[in-house]
Amino acid sequence: MPDLSSACHAVAAGISPDHLGPYLIVGAVLFALGVGVVVTRRNAVGFLMGLELILNAAALNFATYARFRPHGGELDGQVMTLFIIVLAAAEAAVALALLFAVFRTSGDIDLEQTVVLASPRAPEAARALGAARVLGEASSSSPSGNHA
Repeated sequence: MPDLSSACHAVAAGISPDHLGPYLIVGAVLFALGVGVVVTRRNAVGFLMGLELILNAAALNFATYARFRPHGGELDGQVMTLFIIVLAAAEAAVALALLFAVFRTSGDIDLEQTVVLASPRAPEAARALGAARVLGEASSSSPSGNHA
């Protein structure tokens, strides 16, 4: 038998599922945790988990706003949430496949260690993006032996 005392205390304290605030607070906490994980994690798997938290926060907000709209019978928020879930599943599948490929070639999934992919045009692409640090690492590890 489920314990309903905590639900009764929450309703008595003014926190009920009939208010918009608690849903938005949970969505904001999920989003903040996701951003914190994305910013602080160097591991690619941790980065992907943070991205999933951000997508889940957006899905929660879509479903919440759809529930509390004045014209309550519309399914716009639920449809957007379904699209977010499908997008997250596709993103996870593609990202994990890329991670496996990177791990096979470099032996590490640390995002700081896998900066430049093996490409003959990598220095030009890095220069176009303005990544001076990437260029410095690429030129110091070049097999030509000339160090400028």
